Amino acid sequence: MRGGVNLHYGLKNRIARRVAEIYGMEKHEVFSKGWQQRRVKAKSLLCFCAVREIAMSLRELAGQLEMNDPGVGLAVERGKTIAHRNGHTRGTLVPKRLITIVSIV
Repeated sequence: MRGGVNLHYGLKNRIARRVAEIYGMEKHEVFSKGWQQRRVKAKSLLCFCAVREIAMSLRELAGQLEMNDPGVGLAVERGKTIAHRNGHTRGTLVPKRLITIVSIV
């Protein structure tokens, strides 16, 4: 499934760009460590989209974000709340055509 990992990597970066845009930050800030509220919200939204929208595994995402699996799980739940509060429905952060591509692979 090496191709799937590469596909996820590219999509994760696209999601990170979109999340960074929403929070008014640089993409690298989404991936950096820290407990600043804006960064935590951005990373949580990224985790939610990566896991729920493009079916990236918690373990794969944890490895790329240098987090542990339970931490990513909590971030996904925080991201879900953030997404619903701000009206981010399926396809608004990750284009539906990309979700379709991932579900085919």
